[in-house]
Amino acid sequence: MKIGRLQYVGLGLLTAALYVASAKLGLRLAFAAEQVTVVWPPTGIALSAVLLLGYRVWPAITLGAFIVNVTTNTPLLTSLGISAGNTLEAVAGAYMLNRWIGFHPSLQRFRDIFGLILFGAIVSTAISSTIGVTSLCLMGIQPWQRFGSLWGVWFLGDAMGDVIVAPLVLTLAAKESRFLFFWRSCIFWFSTPAFRWS
Repeated sequence: MKIGRLQYVGLGLLTAALYVASAKLGLRLAFAAEQVTVVWPPTGIALSAVLLLGYRVWPAITLGAFIVNVTTNTPLLTSLGISAGNTLEAVAGAYMLNRWIGFHPSLQRFRDIFGLILFGAIVSTAISSTIGVTSLCLMGIQPWQRFGSLWGVWFLGDAMGDVIVAPLVLTLAAKESRFLFFWRSCIFWFSTPAFRWS
């Protein structure tokens, strides 16, 4: 079904809101650093959004990631760097899945599941981990001595987000319209206690 321009903008805004809302839960699991968590749900949200809505949704991912970072007292330049890494991760992951797997969101084929793990949870995740931790170290927020350990936790958190959240989002979205699914998801995430900062 073709999506109109206005509806696509609405889906983009819902994607950004869903990214921010799911990040609230992920930040509660941070322990290695304020910006690094062992499970990062927005990674699965972002990858699913690109797979379901197309590459044009990337500004919504960037917006959501930027809002999350600047509201956790992360410096502006660092927030921009991390947001770029998060966006590139989702776009690259979706591109590899579409290009080399011929990915289908229903996940009914073994190749779709294998591709999601390989390209979504492993290959593309390394992009965000590298850009994100480098941004933290370049700005002096984290020491370079911790680069390896922070990279590992960041990688694991993003990978878990892809493995746990993306399959759930993709399979649920296949059962109803994309607009309705993203709207219901936003209502759920924003109404859960995990969304609150405190």
